[in-house]
Amino acid sequence: MNSLLKILVCCTILFSCHSHAQGVFTTQASGNWDSPSTWTLSSGADSDGIPDDDDDVIIGNHNIAINVNAFCNSIRCIGALSGSSIINVKNGIKLMVYNDIIVEPNDNYDVNVFIDGIGEIETNNLQVGLSFIDNTFPNTTRLTTLNISNISYLKINGNLISTTPVNTNPVAYNESRIRHRSGTIDLYGIFDIQVGNPGPSGLGYRTDNSSQGDSYIIIRNGVPNISGTGQTAPTFSGGTIEFNTTATGTYILPVLVYKNLILNSNRTFRTTNAIMKINENGKLYLTKGTLFAQSAGAALGFDNNTEIIISSGVITNADQHRPRLTNINNKIDVTYNEKSTAITTGKELIPVFNNIPVSSALRNLNINNSNGIIVNNLIQTENLNANITTGISGSGNIKISNTLNIQDNTQLSMTDNILTLSSTSENTARINQLSTTSEIFGNIKVERYLPNNKRQWRLLTAPLKGNSNNSVYYNWQNNGIDDGFTGAEIWGPDGNWDFGFDGNGLVLINNSSYNLRKFNNNSGTWSNVTNTINENLFEETLNKGFLFFVTHPFLSGTDFSGGFYSDPLSTTLIASGQLITGNVNYSNILNNKFYLIGNPYASPIDFEEVLAEPENSGIDKVWFIDPTIGTLGSYVTWQEGVGFSNVNSSFNGNSSLVFQSGEAFFVRATTTTSTLTIKEAHKTDGVTNTTLNRNTNQSNTTNYELFRILLEKQIENNFVNADGCVVAFYTGGNNEVDSADGNKLSNPGENIALVNSTSLLSIEHRNSIETNDFLTLRISNATVGTNYKLKLYTENFEFDGYAYLQDLFLGSTTEIPLDGSVFEYEYQITENTASTGSRFKILFQNTALSNSEFTASDFMLYPNPVNANESFTIKFHSKANEVGSFDCKIYNALGQLIQNNHLDVVNGSITIPLISNFKSGAYFVEILNTLTQTKTTKSLIIE
Repeated sequence: MNSLLKILVCCTILFSCHSHAQGVFTTQASGNWDSPSTWTLSSGADSDGIPDDDDDVIIGNHNIAINVNAFCNSIRCIGALSGSSIINVKNGIKLMVYNDIIVEPNDNYDVNVFIDGIGEIETNNLQVGLSFIDNTFPNTTRLTTLNISNISYLKINGNLISTTPVNTNPVAYNESRIRHRSGTIDLYGIFDIQVGNPGPSGLGYRTDNSSQGDSYIIIRNGVPNISGTGQTAPTFSGGTIEFNTTATGTYILPVLVYKNLILNSNRTFRTTNAIMKINENGKLYLTKGTLFAQSAGAALGFDNNTEIIISSGVITNADQHRPRLTNINNKIDVTYNEKSTAITTGKELIPVFNNIPVSSALRNLNINNSNGIIVNNLIQTENLNANITTGISGSGNIKISNTLNIQDNTQLSMTDNILTLSSTSENTARINQLSTTSEIFGNIKVERYLPNNKRQWRLLTAPLKGNSNNSVYYNWQNNGIDDGFTGAEIWGPDGNWDFGFDGNGLVLINNSSYNLRKFNNNSGTWSNVTNTINENLFEETLNKGFLFFVTHPFLSGTDFSGGFYSDPLSTTLIASGQLITGNVNYSNILNNKFYLIGNPYASPIDFEEVLAEPENSGIDKVWFIDPTIGTLGSYVTWQEGVGFSNVNSSFNGNSSLVFQSGEAFFVRATTTTSTLTIKEAHKTDGVTNTTLNRNTNQSNTTNYELFRILLEKQIENNFVNADGCVVAFYTGGNNEVDSADGNKLSNPGENIALVNSTSLLSIEHRNSIETNDFLTLRISNATVGTNYKLKLYTENFEFDGYAYLQDLFLGSTTEIPLDGSVFEYEYQITENTASTGSRFKILFQNTALSNSEFTASDFMLYPNPVNANESFTIKFHSKANEVGSFDCKIYNALGQLIQNNHLDVVNGSITIPLISNFKSGAYFVEILNTLTQTKTTKSLIIE
């Protein structure tokens, strides 16, 4: 017999075997398929009491477990009154049905059938209800339901059939439905869904069930006969449908709502109706083929939190094919999966609402293609996620508004400046923490938005490095391009910038100073930036910090004739260079000089975590400018345990100090020389743009007794924060100035500082309080004729004595509460120089002061300040003290007696020579009336 004949004979025998059943088996009990006790032989012959590949099977009100590979010719599931037919295929097991699985309707009861388990089933046709319209059945309305749950794979070589016949007199329906909750159906035939008029809706194939899982149906037929409207329309709103066929040409997608839609054929898929959409949290997979919209109004719609996943498929690159948002606030994601070549991005990245592009709709742009993407348009996304070593090229630009995420062991290469980390009043984009095996290649644009509701000094930097196009002019002055919204106006008294002539990059303002200054960490001194074209914004390996008075965008603040526009404007600084990544080390930080550092990363950093590193133990304080304090900005000092010198600073954090991308700050060593390392691990997501800082509340978490001092200035009818300082009392604290204390950096506006010998401090550490201890406050740069307010309060205070505020100018003494409540004291600066400077003293006593001490007489010291080894005069204001005997004692800021004189006053004044070896600093002159035993104290500055 030749080979062809053998094949024909074998095929004939196989067809015959599967066309003519030998026996009919009916279930008699729930049980295993391979157990004879499960079955009864209804007709025909059989040898072992178990259905075989040529037998028909009827399953009634029983649960049949398929625990071995099984075969049969066909299965009829008939259910029962108040019962169900259940086919449960175990894991790794396959049930082969050579003909059809039929869920048979019944005129007397509803039929429920369950296909369950996580095994496999293969059949020819799957039929629910009758296979044709029969208006004589049923006599009453009956529901026939097939529930498909958890089956891992159900292959249908033929058709999926669901029919609802109608009995018109009386009206009754055989309501047939397929509830596909989970598992995969692989359909090679068509959707043969029939409904006789006027059959009900909500039947046929359903994935909108109350307990819907991850159902998946694969359509292999090129023309699957899926209706998009009416009673025969299936429901894909809760599951996944994949069109996967070798057919070519155009296929019109059914007008339905989809959860997950997979286009996986080399053909054109056309949309023709605007009600088509991807459901919330759903996905569109463009694995192969082309998605084509008939018109702009017929483009596929996208609910919120949907995703477009592209491999080799594309959306036709025309405006009418953009994804259509169902709500203007919807967010979508786009993912580019692996492809053999780079993927050119299209209009999928710019969805529309009412045919108007919505640039803010793209939430995540995910790159999973190792061959990269090509971008030729302006794109905006919240997050860009490089999940694989890849590249981004093209002539366009991607503006990232939130985060650039680079996965571990991943390298991202990009065309220079194709990425922009954008910054707005709402947010500033950042780079996530990079592992030691992750790298970024190519220049990137970094923006820093600056709100300007007033004129303020800031410590600023650009978190970039590089040795080309790295000047201040090229970056923060837009390389001479004026767009009215970005860059910064930089000026000086010798500015010579003119249109078409860059000059020194500065704009002339008559009688001005320079608004951009740089700091030399070696000498510890400031100098003006007098030429922005020659001044590098960053260096080849590291960024630089600057003191910058930013008021306007580039070329928007002056009239080019030496005049200046007073109304400030917000602006955005833009710089381009290489990102600084990995650990960054700073060396040779001294204890006698400040050291300026620019946040090296395009990300906020948690500086408390920086200082907590063992290798950074030589540094415990940081100084920075808060532009919200005062009229021009103010320095604030932070120290672990003490917190902020100005507790009302907008930098206050719950448990940490966060510096933003683009911020700079000062540190200083506590030992002779120290180093500082900032690590990728110190990055945080605490982004804020109000003043380049975080805005929450700081609490004292140590055993320090804190005495906080705030200075406020009256502007119009409101008192606003101007400056602050803090004292920490504890056992073992040193009343002398040492490395634990925080030196005061002078503000351009008002200053308040603690005076200790010749040092001005923003944070002072002192030993536990003893009676007669006192603090000296020095106020400078105050405005004559202006009202100010001191706000004093304690934290964690255990001293059980009394505290008093002594106004040495007015000669008044006021008790300060020590229970944590805020004590406020208003005063005014006059033409008299004694109304400012070291005007206030805080005195601590174990017992309360007497009434006479509260009403001590007033006197005046002049000159004040006075040169050392010269004389000063005491002039009494009270007639009662114009003649009398007095003791005059001069103390230093530590309370040590330096000079003691007995005075006999005869005409209301007396001159005192300074005969001791006085050093420059603040001192206190105490006058005791020996007759009345009243005393008054005034501050005296010796230069």
